[in-house]
Amino acid sequence: MQDLIETTGKHPLLPPAKARMHILMPLIWLLPCMLISLTACMHQPGARNIERAEVVESLAFALEENFVFPKIGKRYARQLRNNHRALIDANATPEQFANALTTELQSIHKDAHLRIWPPDLQLDAQPKQSDKGSKKSPQSIESAKWLSSDIAYIRFGLFPGDPETLAHFEKFMKAHAKAQTLIIDIRGHRGGGLAEMDILFSHIFNKQTDLLYFETRKSVDEAGASPIKAGITVLDIEGLGGVVRRKHIALPHEHPLMANTKIFILMSGYTASAAEHLSLAMKRTKRGVLVGETTRGGAHFGGTVDLEYGYHVFIPVGRAFNPDTGKDWEGTGVVPDIPVDAKRALIVALVNAGLEEEQATIINSSLNYTPPKAP
Repeated sequence: MQDLIETTGKHPLLPPAKARMHILMPLIWLLPCMLISLTACMHQPGARNIERAEVVESLAFALEENFVFPKIGKRYARQLRNNHRALIDANATPEQFANALTTELQSIHKDAHLRIWPPDLQLDAQPKQSDKGSKKSPQSIESAKWLSSDIAYIRFGLFPGDPETLAHFEKFMKAHAKAQTLIIDIRGHRGGGLAEMDILFSHIFNKQTDLLYFETRKSVDEAGASPIKAGITVLDIEGLGGVVRRKHIALPHEHPLMANTKIFILMSGYTASAAEHLSLAMKRTKRGVLVGETTRGGAHFGGTVDLEYGYHVFIPVGRAFNPDTGKDWEGTGVVPDIPVDAKRALIVALVNAGLEEEQATIINSSLNYTPPKAP
């Protein structure tokens, strides 16, 4: 899910220097890297070729050991090893080399989260505040306000799960508890974890409800490296061979604040990862109406692992999916209930909430927000 919250950790099976992970949706972990023999690469001229051969091998190993689907992980690794000479170009910049590796992997099997980054690239940039004149709030919450006397609005760019964002969201829910309609705007949402969703679900459901299921590669989970761990809202259930299965549930608050509130979710082709998890959970339970465009299509969660010489890769280690169908949204996205251009999604939601088109258009213009384009 490019994803989620950032943290660090030590993989229990590897030296600490080879195990630093950035946990990104929601939802991530740490993975192994290894040193390789240089003998097979000595025919390559120059130190840079030798270094990059090590990068390729460390990438192949990490994918083989940790990718969500073992057979595909082996395919990735085999192709990298068989084609390493064509991938190693001493004249290419680090960014070009990283992009070439990503392109190679995507040509074998597409995965929305799988990507290699060059050294020293900042991975944890936060979305910027976008509403002029609005009260300062955590950057993951870009706007939070009344749109009318009974319609509340909140726009997220990320679900980081930090205490500040969670406290701000809880405060928002309490301040807008009397809203007849809640509009959640995730048109510019790029991923995150489950914490913000759990707050939302605790106030909009009045009974415990199954949402979506997770499957994580068993070897990763057993190594203590799964981003999805059992907890209050994530329960262990029986799984298939080779995977650990858990389910995400809505656990109601003692006094839910919006159990009867009508909810609209605004989506776009940019909407990704954890935001897609939220979208599908709301659609499956019929607790919200999805308005806008089909989402980006990244259902596999994982995290970044360090490779050789400062390169790093995001490797999916598990997936979230609809238990009714057994299908996830990887490559297909979550389809809205009301399809419409993302730029008009708020207007359409407001009209469906009971406002006149003219009034809805004025409110939409007042927000001064343009959804980002799909990548």
